[in-house]
Amino acid sequence: MVTHNVVEAEQALDRVAIIKEGKILSEGTPNELKAQIDNQIRVEVELKENADISHILENVPDLYIVGKNRYILILEKELAEDDISYMIKQFNYFEDFRMVTPSLEDVYLKLSGGEMLGDK
Repeated sequence: MVTHNVVEAEQALDRVAIIKEGKILSEGTPNELKAQIDNQIRVEVELKENADISHILENVPDLYIVGKNRYILILEKELAEDDISYMIKQFNYFEDFRMVTPSLEDVYLKLSGGEMLGDK
C-alpha cells in the first residue's frame, strides 16, 4: 500500500517504510519508527490574523510552516515545559494551540530534513 495518509498507515499496517525520492529512509513497525522521536513533543499553532510572534518562534529549532499563520513546532521533551509555559503567556496571539502525540509524519519530517508530506 502506498499512502501519504499517516493515520491510515499507522492504523492499517504492521510494517512501514518511509521513502523519499525512491530511497528507503527507515522501516519498521509504526511504534518502532515513532520511537526514533520519542523524546519530542509536537505543538501545532495557528496565529490570529496579523499576530507577530517571531520573538516566540525564533528560538524553536524545528519549526515548519504548514499554511497561512499555521506552524508545527517540534520540541524536545526536556525543554518543552519552559517553551510551552512561555507560549501560554503569549496565548492571546494564538487562534489555536495543540499538543499532539508524535506521528509517522513527524518521523518523516525528521528523516527527510524537514520536508512535509506532499511538499514539492
